[in-house]
Amino acid sequence: MKLSLKMALAILSMGIGRADMNSIETLYRAIVSQSGGRVPTRMDLLLPVTGDDALREASPQQIEALLPLAAACLESSNPVVREDGMLLISTVAVARPDNIALLAPYVEKIASFLTDPDIGMRGSAIMTLAYGHPKPAPVALQYLARHLTDEQNSSDQFVAISAALLMGSPSDPGTVRTVLATLKGRPDHELLTGTFIQELGRQRITTPDALEFIRAGLGGKSAPVRLTALETIGRMPKDVRDRFAADLQRLLSNSYELPEIHAKAAQVLVQ
Repeated sequence: MKLSLKMALAILSMGIGRADMNSIETLYRAIVSQSGGRVPTRMDLLLPVTGDDALREASPQQIEALLPLAAACLESSNPVVREDGMLLISTVAVARPDNIALLAPYVEKIASFLTDPDIGMRGSAIMTLAYGHPKPAPVALQYLARHLTDEQNSSDQFVAISAALLMGSPSDPGTVRTVLATLKGRPDHELLTGTFIQELGRQRITTPDALEFIRAGLGGKSAPVRLTALETIGRMPKDVRDRFAADLQRLLSNSYELPEIHAKAAQVLVQ
């Protein structure tokens, strides 16, 4: 007798942190076969799968045995089943330091969802391809680069793609230039400026285009962005900070500037 989905879900959900690889496999076999009961939704699975250490602690061989079930879910005509498959794959991407090797056979299938009309599936595919240790896989970056300019990308999705591309090639002027040029062409570019300044600083990107972008933020109309630019400059090596000395002096000489920005500019200038 086949195990019903309700029973499989009950086994898996006996307690957060208590699911093991056998119960996860049991559930996904039931999902693939759709054997009785309703197919559990992403919310049904979220805590049992992502809230458990089983996927993190499993051996590579155990994960390799489980992933074909997730891939089979992605082939389903049932959108709920596809979501369940993507949830498992994206959790492996986030939880496993060996995710690049484990997910290598499935990159093309994952990338096929980068144009999916469902914003959740599209976002999960972007997130999955963007994760990698120590950085995203080259083939994943190739797929993401092709979709950098997609107009359907939400702000978060555009940021995720851009961050992955910058992480993959932080010292490549062409990549940095392309990402920042694409940002400037988006209608939400003003809202994302501070986020991108933070990302450039976090990844220690100091190409001419990156530094000019930070400088523009430092002299822009938005006080939060100016403060973010100051904080980013303050975390840079001294030789890079020195290139902003004149900009910092201009901020300090502006009597209309906010006191907190004056204080931060003075601090960065003497570091």
